[in-house]
Parts: sequence; C-alpha cells; structure tokens
Amino acid sequence: MKHNAIDGSDEMNPRSCIVTKTETDKDNLIRFVEAPDGMVIPDLKGNLPGRGVWVLSNKKTVALAVEKKLFAKGFKKQVQTDASLPELTGRLIREKALRTLGMAKKAGVIVSGFSKVNNSVRSGKAVMLFHAKDAADDGKRKLASATAYVDHMGGDKIDVFTIWTIDEMSQVLGINNAVHVVAVYGGATKNLMACVKQMQAYELG
Repeated sequence: MKHNAIDGSDEMNPRSCIVTKTETDKDNLIRFVEAPDGMVIPDLKGNLPGRGVWVLSNKKTVALAVEKKLFAKGFKKQVQTDASLPELTGRLIREKALRTLGMAKKAGVIVSGFSKVNNSVRSGKAVMLFHAKDAADDGKRKLASATAYVDHMGGDKIDVFTIWTIDEMSQVLGINNAVHVVAVYGGATKNLMACVKQMQAYELG
C-alpha cells in the first residue's frame, strides 16, 4: 500500500546533485519530485510526497539535467521532463522570494519610506536594502552614501539588491510607491536573505 508521505530516505542519505555529483547542504540544492501525471516538478519547500532527487540550485545545471535525461537516472524510472523546467523553476524561486518579502513585512522587519529607510541604514539597523529596478538614480546615490557611512563607521555590511520593480514590491507589501525598502534584524530577515540569495544564485549560475 502506498502512503501519501515523503520518502524518509531523502532525509537519511547525503544529498548530492544528480548532474555534478557534488555533495552539499540542501540549501544549495533544489529538490525535484515526480508529480502524479509523471511530470518532474520542483519542490521548493522540500515537503512534497514521494522520492526526490536533487540538483544544484542554478539554471544551467537544471537545464543539463533535462538535456541529458538525468532525472530518469535519478528516479531510476522513466519520467517526463518539460524543456521549460529550468524557466519554470526560476519563476517559482522568484515568486517565492517575493512572497517572503511580504511575509517579512507582516513580521515587522520591513521599513519603507525614504526617510525611514535612510535612518534605518545610518543607524545600523538595516541588514538588507532593496532598490526597485525602476528607482531614480538620485535616491540610490543618497542611500549609497548612507551605506558608505555605516561601512566607514565599522558597522555591519548591508546587502543591497535591485531585483524587483516598484509595482512588484508595492503589491506584495501592500503599500504605495515602494521604491526603497530595508529589512532590519529579525528571524524573518534571515529567511528572506536565504530566498533572495537562492534566487540570485539560480539566475546567475
């Protein structure tokens, strides 16, 4: 009888990429499972039922897994893989990171509004600084001066990202004109950082 639960063997064995054979922490990998229709799909939360295989978290490696039909070897059976799997995976990772930004707002670690953002940076409270892709250069220059001041004073490094548009950030944060926002110290910020780093690694890899 089949049980609708995750195969425990995934958690017991060392995780290695089916393409490169590299053994690494699961944070550097993406888990893929076989859907009921036989199609290979990404399992970003790592909790979908069934046997899972792991691929390094970058687009080129996922594309190689599809091209060389390595998912069939990993699952030890014939499975279906769509040529668009690398793009689908990237889109889901991007959506996950953006949702995590919204969750960070609900957790109270997101600051918006130029003056408040500037103060958070200069006071050393900011951990992550987000500029919208379509933000004006003047605002980015002023905040670059603020981060330089923190660095000069020996403060902790502030990671700066330009990955979403004003509309994308405004919608997920439920505010108007989210041009610059920061994430301050907190548990939700750690999760946000991990998701954003995964997104960057996937798109740049």
